[in-house]
Amino acid sequence: MRYTAVSHVGEVRSVNEDRYLAREEDDGRALLLAVSDGMGGEAAGDLAAETVVEYLEDVPMQGLDNPGRLAAHVQDINELIHKLVQDNPNLAGMGATLTAAYVSANHAAWVHVGDSRLYLMRGEELMRITRDQRFIQEFIDHGELTEEQARSHPLRSMLDQSVGSPEVEPVTGTLDLQPGDVLLICSDGLHDLVSEQDIAARLRALRSENPPDLDRCAHDLVEAAREAGGHDNVTLVLAFI
Repeated sequence: MRYTAVSHVGEVRSVNEDRYLAREEDDGRALLLAVSDGMGGEAAGDLAAETVVEYLEDVPMQGLDNPGRLAAHVQDINELIHKLVQDNPNLAGMGATLTAAYVSANHAAWVHVGDSRLYLMRGEELMRITRDQRFIQEFIDHGELTEEQARSHPLRSMLDQSVGSPEVEPVTGTLDLQPGDVLLICSDGLHDLVSEQDIAARLRALRSENPPDLDRCAHDLVEAAREAGGHDNVTLVLAFI
């Protein structure tokens, strides 16, 4: 497996509240990949996302192929953020998204809270694995908003769930992986500005390379978001099976 990660503050914001994790098991046979996008209050978004990633940096990798174990860790992180707010009420309202995947050569277990996304590129098809936990998602699901309209909707960033919510309800799942598959985890700073058609085209080009240049592809995706306005932090993790 090959992997890379990149994060950029974007063209508008002065602080990067995104964090990522790309952690390799000691024997190199598994990866723990994650993106967390912080929100809420001055510097609190930084702290929430940092809390998420610092926790995941230290969890034992054994057993993470069970999505239930990943969900249990999300509950623990949620309690950590609640404790931070109890100790410092000025941090009230802070939270973070989390989309994470434990990846082996032929299997991935994933957990999801918020509106960062997990994609799978297989062959010519880009599949969105996670569903955004946003207020406007119901309108999209019922055909009242198109995906294009949602990308510029004033309530597009209002989340139904975050790590830091009073009660977090992570969504989990598993994937069977095949050689040549590409996994992409990204913050909304990418998928709100770069269309899935454009993302898919860049990942198809990546799959055609021998060897695949993941670093170049990741930076090209970031540049595409910046060229589209870069109104948010943009963060992504790529893995090639």
